[in-house]
Amino acid sequence: MAQWRQHAREARRLHEKLFYRPLLDAVARLPADAVRLTREDAHARLEALGYADPAGALRHIEALTSGVSRRASIQRTLLP
Repeated sequence: MAQWRQHAREARRLHEKLFYRPLLDAVARLPADAVRLTREDAHARLEALGYADPAGALRHIEALTSGVSRRASIQRTLLP
């Protein structure tokens, strides 16, 4: 188990280094309005993706993207 945990930690560290951190840096440099969808476009996109309740999914996205925290700012850029 100890060896498995060590490998898991190393895999997580490499994943963060190679994928997560560069994504955060790239997202942080984007202007907020550069990738913004209108509410109608976001609803249509969620519907096309097969969401049973696109309006409900959009409400959840709005909850994730509200606020002034760094996390909310990143979510606003990543989510429609």
